[in-house]
Amino acid sequence: MRQKLKEMVEIKGVFTADYVKTFSSKRGRKGTVLLLNVKNEDDLLLTDHIWIYSNPELTELNLVEGERIIFRAKVVKYTKGQLNDKQEDYKLTNISCVKRYFVGDVSVPKRKRRGKRGKKGITLLEEDTEGHVA
Repeated sequence: MRQKLKEMVEIKGVFTADYVKTFSSKRGRKGTVLLLNVKNEDDLLLTDHIWIYSNPELTELNLVEGERIIFRAKVVKYTKGQLNDKQEDYKLTNISCVKRYFVGDVSVPKRKRRGKRGKKGITLLEEDTEGHVA
């Protein structure tokens, strides 16, 4: 079981991992990606491997085996196994802000800012943490 992930249930965080391979899907489903050495922002190893669903951001990077990525994700609990052998486990969902990770890179993937609707249909832009307007 992934004890360190259990402590982060329902928390969105920044993670790094080593890309291994994207396995193709059948019948139009999303492909599945194998990641190794999943770590949090503090470089603490959370799990030795994890499977996630592919998304357009991952596909666009054209990753090769061994490349390290950094991304945002949410930790959730799920039940796996057959009818008589069910087990609780933890996975990463809502994968976003995916980019290649380079040693010494301290930048955290930024969320895409969305405008808010104001009076009379005017779009008000949100400020980021440094006070810059999009």
